[in-house]
Amino acid sequence: MTENKTTGLRTGFSKLGNLTLGFKSGELVVLRARLGMGKTSFLISIAKNMAIDFNYSITFFSLEIEASQLENRMLCFKTLENKQS
Repeated sequence: MTENKTTGLRTGFSKLGNLTLGFKSGELVVLRARLGMGKTSFLISIAKNMAIDFNYSITFFSLEIEASQLENRMLCFKTLENKQS
């Protein structure tokens, strides 16, 4: 098992934390990939983990979808999470 050496803000994804050592205050993090690769879903998961699990304040921007669509996806994530509990 690898030791988690995260020194910045945790994302809830240990492999990402090991690669980045955690997000640092004041950083702008950009995720790029082709359409349909799951960028928004991945970032919603990170945002949920940081805001709810670790009690961090976050700001979320997406240039691909409207705010209402983003809200719907976040609600779907929460609904699925509640059903799995």
